[in-house]
Amino acid sequence: MKKALVLIYLVLFAAICAFAQNRMISGTVTSSENGERMVAVTISVKGTGTGTITGQDGTFTLEVPASGTLVASFIGMETVEVPLTNSNVYDFVLEPENVGIDEVVVTALGITREKKTLGYAVQNLSSEEMNMANDANIVNSLSGKVAGVQVTSGGSTIGASSRIVIRGNASFSGNQPLFVVDGTPIDNSTTNLSGAGGVDWGNTASDIDPNNIESMTVLKGASASALYGSRATNGVILITTKKGNKDKRKIGVDVISSVVIDKASYFPNLQNEYGGGWDGSEYIYNKYNEENGTSLSYNDYAKQFSYNYVDGDGGGVNDSWPINWGPRLDAGLLLDQWSTGPNSPWVSRPNNIKQWFEPGVNIENSVALSANGEKASGRVTFTNRNSTGIVNNTDQKQNSIAFNLRLTPSEKITTVANFTYLRKESDNIPNNGYSWADIFGWLQRDYPTQYVKDLFYEKGNEDYIFPSGDNPFYTQRNLTGFSRDRVFGNVSVTYNFTSWLYANARVGIDFYNEYRSDITQSGTVNNIRRGRGGQFADTQIYTKETNGDFTLNFDKTFGDIRIDGLVGANYRNDQYKSMYMYAADLTVPDLYTISNVNGTPTVSMYKSEYETNSLYFAANASYKDYLFLGVTGRNDWSSTLPAENRSYFYPSASLGFSITDAFSVESDLLSYAKLRASIAKVGGDTGPYQLARTYNAGSYNSISTFSPTSTMPPVGLKPEETSSYEFGVDMRLLNDRISLDFTYYDQTTVNQILSVATSSATGYQAMRLNAGEIENTGVELMVSGRVLDYTSGLKWDVTVNWATNKSMVNSLYGDLESYQISSGFGGATSLGIPGEEWGVLWGLPFVRNDDGEVVVDSRGIPKTTSVAQKLGTVTPDWTGGITNSFRYKGVNLSFLIDVRLGGDIFSTTAWHSYPTGSYAVTTANHVREEGLIVDGVFEDGTPNDIRVSAQDYYGGAWMWNNHEYSILDGTYVKFRELVLGYDFNLQKVKWIQKLNVSLVGRNLAILYRDKSTKDLGIDPEVGLGGGEGGVGFENFQIPTTRSYGLKVNVNF
Repeated sequence: MKKALVLIYLVLFAAICAFAQNRMISGTVTSSENGERMVAVTISVKGTGTGTITGQDGTFTLEVPASGTLVASFIGMETVEVPLTNSNVYDFVLEPENVGIDEVVVTALGITREKKTLGYAVQNLSSEEMNMANDANIVNSLSGKVAGVQVTSGGSTIGASSRIVIRGNASFSGNQPLFVVDGTPIDNSTTNLSGAGGVDWGNTASDIDPNNIESMTVLKGASASALYGSRATNGVILITTKKGNKDKRKIGVDVISSVVIDKASYFPNLQNEYGGGWDGSEYIYNKYNEENGTSLSYNDYAKQFSYNYVDGDGGGVNDSWPINWGPRLDAGLLLDQWSTGPNSPWVSRPNNIKQWFEPGVNIENSVALSANGEKASGRVTFTNRNSTGIVNNTDQKQNSIAFNLRLTPSEKITTVANFTYLRKESDNIPNNGYSWADIFGWLQRDYPTQYVKDLFYEKGNEDYIFPSGDNPFYTQRNLTGFSRDRVFGNVSVTYNFTSWLYANARVGIDFYNEYRSDITQSGTVNNIRRGRGGQFADTQIYTKETNGDFTLNFDKTFGDIRIDGLVGANYRNDQYKSMYMYAADLTVPDLYTISNVNGTPTVSMYKSEYETNSLYFAANASYKDYLFLGVTGRNDWSSTLPAENRSYFYPSASLGFSITDAFSVESDLLSYAKLRASIAKVGGDTGPYQLARTYNAGSYNSISTFSPTSTMPPVGLKPEETSSYEFGVDMRLLNDRISLDFTYYDQTTVNQILSVATSSATGYQAMRLNAGEIENTGVELMVSGRVLDYTSGLKWDVTVNWATNKSMVNSLYGDLESYQISSGFGGATSLGIPGEEWGVLWGLPFVRNDDGEVVVDSRGIPKTTSVAQKLGTVTPDWTGGITNSFRYKGVNLSFLIDVRLGGDIFSTTAWHSYPTGSYAVTTANHVREEGLIVDGVFEDGTPNDIRVSAQDYYGGAWMWNNHEYSILDGTYVKFRELVLGYDFNLQKVKWIQKLNVSLVGRNLAILYRDKSTKDLGIDPEVGLGGGEGGVGFENFQIPTTRSYGLKVNVNF
């Protein structure tokens, strides 16, 4: 008994001694990036269950044993471990996690994988990288940031489309990638304008709220995107939205507010030396006096022969069409003018172009409420954006609400729902293209813009300078508007059978209903003359895509071998409906309703439905974490292909080999090196109702009519097929301080489904068939590194991306010599020609002799030809970008330089810079005072020695049969983005976790452009719409803008 009592006392004594060795410690955790204290950092004793988290003030207290290791960890930051010593105070400074070989990226079907296990190229962008300069269109946010991605903005009109292409153009139409949000494919319909321009309704991917994006992953090649089926031929943009609190706050409120001003900044290089009229230059004036033996003063000559206003309808001297071949401005002349009256000073108005535009204002407010619980988490985001454009009376606004909920009622079941509802609308969006030709070309340089604007506000469309025309500010009240209601998202359920096997079922939808309207007021000159009450057109567009997926996923380790993958099925249904109505006259003027139509309206409607069924699989194997093999396969059954070709299968395979892991390389110089290679094939189908002869319904004199399609239905149509391979190297140097990613790829698309012109003897104008082969080869390079990393907190990171792509048309159908990609403008077109790069600019050249000299006629004016030829190519030689990011304590500075080298454009502005007389090129080198001798030779080879007036040369009819002088170099270097921000230290304000205030800028400067565009004042980054029709064409572009703003980000 005594022995037992002694033993009990010894045990109790040992326990008391052990307890007595425990002690309380305290400390703080701060971020190395801004010096602020961090909330919810986990502090624990390694190997035990002892731990806590930091509070709102970034401090902690914890009871710890006498010895052990103290660990501080936080998502996105490097974990820090320190040994427990005699000290009772432990302060941690956490560094941002160095994203390297263990980076996790989102891949096809939303599966997250370590980047080092992939055998193909992907690139990931964070929310901060995407939204640094606050562009409303997420497509623009990719410009200059991803190797192999080319973004072309459709212009500076409000809500304009942006075109994105990954690894070149693989087809003659439809080259944009697939967008997937949280696993749901979404529509990115865009306006495919030709070189003439028109109304740009925008690209529908711009509906996505940038404030709600957590990350974006670009799947570039077929190997990366093959699991998504036929639509992924051109790559995939995977978007992951923000979910419940990743920083473990139980309740969080995030507020983002910004104001951005758009200022029209890049104007055409117009001349301000000569005004409206004809035959007004000193050269022509002196020649007149010389030939007629007269001594008229310049003022008398101008009034009699060049310009004098009476009624703007031909009653005066050249007053009905006074383009800029008139008398010299600011020379003391006194002429009769519309806005200033008889014998008023003939003066320049150098700001009359700038007066067409006003600052655009973008105000955005976003509020997100997020919550975290043991078995549920969620986030609700509401964003309001109101914008006014730089063009008078244009606007756009959007309200969106995004909802995410994740429920985990048990360890076996997880349910996730992601949905977004938005409404985007505009009362008026402007036209692009040739509708601006009057403003930038044909109107006289002495045009009184401000007077015209004031006159409109006073009298509407009355008393305009030209009785046969409308006041342009009245025309801007002929509204073109739209509204779009949209819902996209999905619901998914995951069931875990075991630790290595789970099933997932997901149903996703993308639906929108869009109404477009276009009205013409009754007060236009044309309507008044014809006695009409106005016109209007209404269009309704309905689209719905439904996707259902079921996958069985596995992930199992067998010793040194890990195998993971899935098998799955997809059902997809697309529905499209449109209705259109146009009224040519209204009974009650300006009452735009169908019941008010005078006469019979023009109506049409269209419906289509499309389905695919698919089975797919993916399997990945790794050996000792250095050898990685991946294979995928997918079989689609498409409703738009013939029964015999409806089923098509496409596989992919990839291989990765980590050299440093395989050979246990430990070096400060070479931290990591991996080789990778992949090969893949993907297929593609066509649109609905292409296999059989269809009819278009119409009416004539109230009798229904049906006309057959003009395209011959195909026989034995096959799916398009894209085969590709790529290989690359991933390297990390100097202890992961420098990273390098190199990729070479080759991608060939065959059996393209085209509509090719055919003989009218067939009864059709065209036939649909498989034709053409396009091959894209290229190189992509990404280099990033930390240039400075001081313990004081100063850090400087640089990322450089560079890519070159060659897109070759290898063949077409039979003996077909070319295929028209775009009808272009004014006879200049874009073609696909076998043996040439995609997008040959085709037009009329100068007539030249064998030595390449321009041939002139007997008048000393260039001769013309009707035989067109290749004048240029739209594809750039290479693209790239450089991002610099600096951080010092609470200050952060980042900026992006965006580069494009080469690629040609046909400029309608340049084409009209000659005949309109509006541009500085027509006054350079004193040509209006002295005339000029055209640099050329006569047909016999003798040099031209005939002096002509500037009006006879630049304004001569020859230029309408010449496109060569309007081909410009599309090279540019742009100061694309700038952000200067400050993270405030709010340690004493416990209810605010973060406050950042930033100055933002976008498109701040064109650092370099070719002389051909600089001389004309043209921004070489041009495009019309978001399709292939506008690529390589510029048409009186609305001035591009510089954007400046203030952005505030607060987390509660």
